[in-house]
Amino acid sequence: MLRPSTGFVPDVAALAPLADRISVAGGRDSRTRAVHRPVEVLAERLGLRLLEFPGGHVGYAKWPEEFAGLLRVAPASLPGR
Repeated sequence: MLRPSTGFVPDVAALAPLADRISVAGGRDSRTRAVHRPVEVLAERLGLRLLEFPGGHVGYAKWPEEFAGLLRVAPASLPGR
C-alpha cells in the first residue's frame, strides 16, 4: 500500500507560492513511523507549522470529536488567515 507513495517527491518550489493555502498534517501517534517524516520535512521546507491530529492512521475513527474539532480550525491556522 505504501510503495507507490514512497518514491513521490513533491515539487516544493511549485508549492511555496501557495503555502498560505496549504495545511500539512500528521497523526500524533505516527511520529515515530517512517510515514510521518515526509510531512515534517514538507512543513519545514514550506515554513509551515505541522498540524498534529489525534492518533495515527485512523485517528478520525478513534477520536472523531477531537479530529473534527481540529479539522474545523485548520483553515483558520493557515498563514494567510
